[in-house]
Amino acid sequence: MKPRSVELLLEKAAKAGLANLTASAEMIEDFDQAFEIGLALHACGNATDYAMLQSIKNRAAFAMCPCCVGKLKFSIEGGSSFSNKHKRFIGLGPAAAKDSAQAASPDGSGGEETLEHPRSQWLRSHVTSDQFALIAKAGDISHGCDDGASDGQFHGYEEIARTCKANIEYDRAQAAAEKKYTTGLYRLINGKKTGKAEIILGIPDHLAAP
Repeated sequence: MKPRSVELLLEKAAKAGLANLTASAEMIEDFDQAFEIGLALHACGNATDYAMLQSIKNRAAFAMCPCCVGKLKFSIEGGSSFSNKHKRFIGLGPAAAKDSAQAASPDGSGGEETLEHPRSQWLRSHVTSDQFALIAKAGDISHGCDDGASDGQFHGYEEIARTCKANIEYDRAQAAAEKKYTTGLYRLINGKKTGKAEIILGIPDHLAAP
């Protein structure tokens, strides 16, 4: 949590005379207000997954630019986006996911859903959670790789890392598609300048153009 960032936002909003802006510093999964568009920029580990789940719960369009996927090892072990032990929200894991799925509508709206990795039925039919953890580890590319180097660092398996990262993000996109979303996986312009260049876009089917 970085409450100072929220304080700065509110200070700048006040100086600009904006009266229709609110902000809070809290876990994404604890947010309980309705919204129409969900944005998440470099939300680490399963924080991106929770931002997507919140969007699906509200049947909101979303744009996600995920951050570190190696931290999903914490989520797989039943933890948060920053620890495999410390959390203050609902328990995770396949059993909990099955129980909570009953509380949500078929399209994912309403109710609560617990994280399970892989996120989609599509990828679950191809890899185990242990294999998924290895893919996430390999895909945890943390720097740009133009010409094989960035800031004096070299990445010996750039192509493998980017492929694994893309598959993690495609799994997330497919999970939303299974909840009646039209989704797409894209890359930032000049995406090779960063190790986190994937953009996941999602629009509820009822809002998507025919």
